[in-house]
Amino acid sequence: MKKRILRNSSVKNISRFVSLKTDSIHTVESDLEFDACFHFEFSAKILTFEAQPIGLEYHLDGKQRKYTPDFLVSYNDTYQPFYEIKPKRIAETEEFKETFSAKREQALSMGNNLKVLAEDDIQIYPLLDNLKIIHRYACDDRLNSLQHQILSLFRKHGEQ
Repeated sequence: MKKRILRNSSVKNISRFVSLKTDSIHTVESDLEFDACFHFEFSAKILTFEAQPIGLEYHLDGKQRKYTPDFLVSYNDTYQPFYEIKPKRIAETEEFKETFSAKREQALSMGNNLKVLAEDDIQIYPLLDNLKIIHRYACDDRLNSLQHQILSLFRKHGEQ
């Protein structure tokens, strides 16, 4: 299955996250996904992450369907789960749980777990606000050597 390309939309809130960790720009389709990027960027356990990775096909109700996870995350210990980012109100519905279960089965058969992250996992304050501030300065070319040392400490120790 080919990679899904997100385009500007009047329905979805398309954002671009600049990652120093992956040396790339990740296009995401919600504010919650954008917020998740800050956690992935500064987690010391995460080696790399990819938004909208190559999708998979799964079966539900006798039909073959296509699905693209929100993220593929590679941890330092080689664990590589897919992540689906959803608001809690959606993630708790029976319809979502049924389709998610079918998607998860297919992901597991490919050797990857599929997990859900909701607001409770991502919008942790003041942590998220602090990660956003650090990210803003991490992208600044005008930093002095002390500021670079402080940023390297954040990269090394992640969300601690």
